[in-house]
Amino acid sequence: MYAQVYHNLVSALKFDLSSLYCTTILFQYSQMTNILRSLFYLSVCITLGVSCNSDVQEASRSEKERTYGKWLLSEAQKDGKITKTLKGATFTIDSTSLRTNLFGDDQSFGYERSGNKITLQGDQTQMFSISKSTSDTLILGMKRKRKQFELLLVKDTTTVVR
Repeated sequence: MYAQVYHNLVSALKFDLSSLYCTTILFQYSQMTNILRSLFYLSVCITLGVSCNSDVQEASRSEKERTYGKWLLSEAQKDGKITKTLKGATFTIDSTSLRTNLFGDDQSFGYERSGNKITLQGDQTQMFSISKSTSDTLILGMKRKRKQFELLLVKDTTTVVR
């Protein structure tokens, strides 16, 4: 009789231990699957983030390069009214300098560009804001002697600037 009880107890214990072992394996498999799934999603997010960042950098570089070239003044407004005082003004922009006759004689300036702002470096600190930039049109805003100017420039396609 004791042998029968012992045998039943050992059989039940073996069953419980084997089911516990199976449960542990399933739990570990589930955790491994969750870790792999998380790593997959993380790698997808990193890949998308890197590719989007390079697209933004490429667009920003293209925007800057679009402003390179020789630009001729088509129309100027001073405080919202068309003015002829800047007639004949030109801008030549490359990656390191901006050359213009806007301030009188033809002068070359180093410049910094941040977003849609161009700041000339040198004796005359002047800032331009880019309102519009396409392959053939550039609209610059500037403030000079307490007057607000808007310059409509068209690209001179006969001159190549690098």
